This record gives sequence, structure tokens and C-alpha cells, in this order.
Amino acid sequence: MRSLLKKVDNKGINDPFSEIPDIVGARVVTLFLSDINRIIETLNSCFDVSVVDNKIDDTDPRLFGYLSVHVHARIKSTFQGTRYDRIKQFLFEVQVRTIAMDAWASVSRHLAYKSESDVPPDLRRDFNALSGLYYVADKHLEMFFKSRAATRAKIDLELDAKSDAIYKQPINADSLLLFLEKMYPDREESTGNEIGELLSELRSVGVKDLEELEQVLKKHSKAFLIAERLSPPADVDEEGNVFGDTRFTRIGAVRSTFDHTDNPLPKPWMTRLGVEG
Repeated sequence: MRSLLKKVDNKGINDPFSEIPDIVGARVVTLFLSDINRIIETLNSCFDVSVVDNKIDDTDPRLFGYLSVHVHARIKSTFQGTRYDRIKQFLFEVQVRTIAMDAWASVSRHLAYKSESDVPPDLRRDFNALSGLYYVADKHLEMFFKSRAATRAKIDLELDAKSDAIYKQPINADSLLLFLEKMYPDREESTGNEIGELLSELRSVGVKDLEELEQVLKKHSKAFLIAERLSPPADVDEEGNVFGDTRFTRIGAVRSTFDHTDNPLPKPWMTRLGVEG
């Protein structure tokens, strides 16, 4: 409230609720630069956007500092009902930035530097250089993100072709994830952390490539399906009511299948503790 009153006083504002866009605001922090445009498009489709203040692309490229996109908007005028009628006229602001931008903004705020002129002259070179490092990090993360997408597209084609270039190479997280999508297309997908755990488990029992993994899964698939039907991964109460999933996820299917071999995978908690066997 104190900062709002100061802003009203400094700018001579008569109607703060209509003239100040960020009395109510939200911040969206993304992983990659390309996420920002998708978020702006979503905001445009959900609200009546009046201003898009792009402090990333519209800032002098010779200057480093605070980077973000500020969107000023209102709830759509077409929204009807008591939940909207009293607030439709109010502006709000959504700030969209990457993790790197948010980190640099936090550092600058902690140092109380709102502009380059606030920085002592003997520190400006280092300050701008540090700001540039965050900018470079954003650019390289975006490059890596796009390169990974290209790599995964290549892996996908090699899986379809049953190519030795992927089936007989050491398993990695991306090849394992895409392999499981094709092996179990009708099962629930798995997260990146779960894939990493499964990868460690497979390596611990000597499964090093997709060809060997596929052979094990196909050889014991019938035993797994029977076991899943007889003992699904769900809770059943005394009256026979089932709570939870009745089918294993993709990763659960792999783990359960290996339970029917002579070389079962270590349990997840054992993997996290570094215990093999």
C-alpha cells in the first residue's frame, strides 16, 4: 500500500484503479524463451489485452538489465455474471519472464539497482557483464531445448525403422522415454524423474541397450499381463470397491515385467539409496 500511495503521489494520479495497471498482478516464470510467446498468445485469448510492454525485444540491445514482458489486461467484456461484473473494469498486469530473467531481477532488487545510473561507476562494467551472462544463459538454454527436440525427432524415426543406430546404442533418458511411448502407447506416460530412476535400475541389472530391453519385455509380456489382471496396482476395500488405477504406468509395466525374470529390477527406494540387487 505504501508503494502504491507513493506512485500515486509522484505521478499525480487521480484514479489509481483505472490508471495503474499493476495494482493487481501476477508473474509467470518460464523455462525457455520460446515459452514466452506461447504464454502471451494464451493471455490474448483469455483476456482483453490493452498493452504488451516487451522489455526483451524492444530494449536497446546495447544495454543489459531488467528483461521481462508486461501484459496489461482486463477480464473480457463478454464475461457475464456477478463474479465478473464488479471487477471487469479493473486493469491487471501479468509479468512473463524466464527463470534466468527472474533470477537477475531478484539480484538487482536485492542490490537496489533499478537502472544503470544507480550503479556506482566503478561497478557498472561488472554489473553489465553479469547481466549479459544471464542473457547468454537464456539463449543457450533455448538452443539446447531446440537441439533436444531435433534429437528426439531423429530418435523417433530410428525407433520406427528399428535401426541399429538406436537399438544397439547405450540407452539414454530420451531414447528410453520414446521407446516406452511406442511399447506401451495406451498406458499412462511417465515423468522425467521417473525415467531417470528406471534408467539407473536397468543399468544396475546389466540392461544396456533397447534391443535387450525389448527382448525381455516381449518374452515376459504374457506373464506380466496375467499378473496385472490378478493383482492390479490399485487398492480394494473389503466390499470389493477399487480405488486408484487398475493398470500399471509405462514404467510400472517395465518394473513389473522384470519381476517375472531371474533378474528383477531393484526397487525405486533402493535405487535412490544406491543399493543394487
